Amino acid sequence: MIKARDSLIYFFIKYGGNQDKVTEAINRHEKLTAKEVARVLEGVDTSRYVTMFDDDYPSDLKVSDRPPLVFKRMSEETRERVVSLLKKELAEAKLNRENFEERDLLLELIAIVKNHL
Repeated sequence: MIKARDSLIYFFIKYGGNQDKVTEAINRHEKLTAKEVARVLEGVDTSRYVTMFDDDYPSDLKVSDRPPLVFKRMSEETRERVVSLLKKELAEAKLNRENFEERDLLLELIAIVKNHL
């Protein structure tokens, strides 16, 4: 029997991370075999992926309009670069004191990247 988590990761890999295609595959009940899923996931570090079935799926994402069914965690190096870029953007937004929405959005993005991705 194929685990739901593994099937999401399989579709994510098969469709190059395209969430719409993953959703379409699920909605049309695309056929899977345990053998094919095992072949695709062989050698894949599935712990780098987060699915809606995982306990550590970010609650912030669950309430978004189109939450991703599955995503791949960033490497530590990439995460640090993204946080650094977001902090630079945040500093610029703080200089423009009238732009509270942008500042708040950047703060949320920094928290999501640091804590979940």
